[in-house]
Amino acid sequence: MVMTCNTGRRFSCAALAAAFFVISGATASPAEELVQDTPEFKVIIVRPGDTLSKMAMKYLGDPMKWHALMRHNDIEDPNMIDPGMRLEIPVSLKETTTDPAEVVYATPNEVAYNYQGEGRLLVDGDFIPPEGLVSADEGTALLKLPDQSQFHLEPGAVVEMKGFYASKNEDGGNVFMTFLKSVEGRVKFEVSKVIGQGRFEVETPNGIVKVKGTSFAIEIVASGEMNVETYTGEVAVKLPGQDEEIPVVAGEGAQIDKGGTGVEKVRLLSAPSLDNEPATRGGQTIFSWPEVEGATQYIIYAGGDAEFTEPIKLGKADTNRLSVDGLPAGTYYWNAVAVDELGMRSPAEEPVQFEVR
Repeated sequence: MVMTCNTGRRFSCAALAAAFFVISGATASPAEELVQDTPEFKVIIVRPGDTLSKMAMKYLGDPMKWHALMRHNDIEDPNMIDPGMRLEIPVSLKETTTDPAEVVYATPNEVAYNYQGEGRLLVDGDFIPPEGLVSADEGTALLKLPDQSQFHLEPGAVVEMKGFYASKNEDGGNVFMTFLKSVEGRVKFEVSKVIGQGRFEVETPNGIVKVKGTSFAIEIVASGEMNVETYTGEVAVKLPGQDEEIPVVAGEGAQIDKGGTGVEKVRLLSAPSLDNEPATRGGQTIFSWPEVEGATQYIIYAGGDAEFTEPIKLGKADTNRLSVDGLPAGTYYWNAVAVDELGMRSPAEEPVQFEVR
């Protein structure tokens, strides 16, 4: 049998093939069939001929929910499923709804979306299925997911949305399961609080980052290492082939080697103070701030509102001063981050207003 896969589809050829491969082997013993369901889960025994997609169709009514089953049962490789294996089917996945993701903003003509082999450019106010590939070329984009979580792509970043499911718990509250893949570049996430059986996971080539509600950033650098920076809350990093999850708490960063073979944890630098008001002289706007110990570089941002809805990277500086030419007259807000020798970025203070006249 020959299987062809087009680029841009929401799952890799290998993963799709593995999800639909038939499971072979001996039948489960009577002892293995003695399973105990709970109000939250239905427990099943894998039988010869079963596949994740078949089980997703049988128990959840949608064969494409195989990825959610795989993630819920912590299965790293769809091929690693054998007859007699016990799997949990979350009841919350049976009746789910999938709402679109909202494009809060996207730099015109610079942010592309590809879904099932069809691509188009994104514009402010777009609504797209929470599956598919989003890539920022020279621009930036901010997307809001149905659970109100957001992720911001910097220039050169690529994110694959791999599935989003929403259901109701016993109290009538929403339960969300979100699966993303950070492919390359720098992406910052603001994750809403995850409750109950809900999950929010970001898969990367270096490992899986799991969160329950936090602000963090992931950057895959050109050499293949991945930086994880946690600003609030806590994230857990699971390396390929490892059961242990490594916590990265607020104020910490972790650099994961290419391929996820090792982790170096560090303290993030302090946020640069914004006490100095920018000055305007001869068409230049001059920004300055106190030096941050351990910083090798600074990055300065500006935006047109206090929420930093559309931040603009004004530039990078090796010292605690930056001059920007030709900033149009108007009211702006600015902030700065400090960068350490590993490329980890500090948190930033709340944006401060300034005027250009």
